[in-house]
Amino acid sequence: GAQTTSFPQPYIGIWKGTLEIYNNGGKVVNTVPMELHIKTIESERFSWKTIYNNTDVRDYELVIIDAAKGKYQIDEKNGIVLDLRLFGSKSFTCFEVDGYLIYDSYTFSKDEIVFELTSSAPEAITKSGSNEQTVTSYGQIAYQKAVLKRIK
Repeated sequence: GAQTTSFPQPYIGIWKGTLEIYNNGGKVVNTVPMELHIKTIESERFSWKTIYNNTDVRDYELVIIDAAKGKYQIDEKNGIVLDLRLFGSKSFTCFEVDGYLIYDSYTFSKDEIVFELTSSAPEAITKSGSNEQTVTSYGQIAYQKAVLKRIK
């Protein structure tokens, strides 16, 4: 649709909210101010800057690879590039660091962006099944969520 091909143009601006960090019991154990700054660098490349706690800045770039197929990348500008897929108004990134699987998603709407992140740990992996089929389950050890509102 038209929205897919124009992503991320409708969301250019500054978004602010509070990141809620949950423990395994489902309780919020910490909150941190979070901002997302999206701006155009060139037609296929956008600044994608996330700021946590006003001081921890992740100055990344969003790169359009194939908008019609929802293919994008987050370029961390340090040699690390993450694939990002857009499905309608929702984006997904999944990556592994030292055995930890990290999934994040953004849900985009006119007035807010909802960010969610879960991660699993190597020690939370369970294998089950039979010789015909082994299933590996990755137990989630963390959940974070922020509702970001446009301020500019």
